[in-house]
Amino acid sequence: MRNIKLIILLIFCSTIIHGQDNKSSTSYHLPKHYFSINPLNLCLAQQAGITYEFKPGRFGFALGTGYMYRNNSTWSDYLIVGPNNTKGKLGYYSGVYVIPQLNFYFKPKMYEKGATMFYVALRGVYRYMTVDSIGYVPWSKSEDAEAYGCNKMVDKANIYGAFANLGMKVLRHHFFFDLSIGCGFLGIYHDMFISSEEIRNYIGPVYSPPKHEVFSTQYPAFNINLSLGGVF
Repeated sequence: MRNIKLIILLIFCSTIIHGQDNKSSTSYHLPKHYFSINPLNLCLAQQAGITYEFKPGRFGFALGTGYMYRNNSTWSDYLIVGPNNTKGKLGYYSGVYVIPQLNFYFKPKMYEKGATMFYVALRGVYRYMTVDSIGYVPWSKSEDAEAYGCNKMVDKANIYGAFANLGMKVLRHHFFFDLSIGCGFLGIYHDMFISSEEIRNYIGPVYSPPKHEVFSTQYPAFNINLSLGGVF
């Protein structure tokens, strides 16, 4: 009888201890819906848009889309397509972009009301940008102070690429930030109708007749992405 009472007491004590552990530990269920913006793209790379990711488990399916505004700058080229040998100034262009992404997450590090998740991603890029240079010249070539050439044209630029990224997503309550870097390739395809090409020299301006040109190139590229957003 004494042994039975002792066994019952031990079972009761272990149940209380187990219940206290469950009560004192905070469980955090990872959210499935992620909305974010990229402040670097918004301020520096002419891209104003939003990204949505659905994460039901180890995989996350993301899609970013938005509008590419004109900022009349020349340094935008480096942030949109990277260094290249073309004369085109994409800061004078506007358009739209779509960025699909597939993420695979490793086991997250959980903590109270938050988590840190590392992942690998396959990231695609597509941008469609146009320009109609009625009042300004987006393409120009300057060889010296007294001789230069410029184009007046309509251009339809298709920019495409793919990247393999490594990323980290840090969640805290209903907010998160996401940082990823990777490498891949970019390509750009210009479909241009040049209404006039002007060459200024010592004698005076020389104009060439209208013509249609196509220019295409591909090259390796580096990708960095920073996103800030909310989850639910």
